[in-house]
Amino acid sequence: MQKSRRKIENDFLRNEGPRIAMTLQRQTVDSTWVSAHFSELVKRYAEMYIAVRRRQVLNASADYETLRSDLTKRFGKVEDDITIEFITTKRLQLLH
Repeated sequence: MQKSRRKIENDFLRNEGPRIAMTLQRQTVDSTWVSAHFSELVKRYAEMYIAVRRRQVLNASADYETLRSDLTKRFGKVEDDITIEFITTKRLQLLH
């Protein structure tokens, strides 16, 4: 008997929902930390991607794929609790 789509979705949310919520919360904390410390970070990591976990810079690279590769070598796999941000000196223009 085939499971209904709603049953599959409910099972997924029951099993994965708490992990996803925790991941989003951690990434929000780290992204907020990056924003709060941007002036310090831009001096050291301008035009680079940084990997942040628990308000600490783990690694940085000018190339995104290189950073991901380095993180994989270091941690085995890039976990959901690592936030990757690009630190730019360019002024960003928001679209309306």
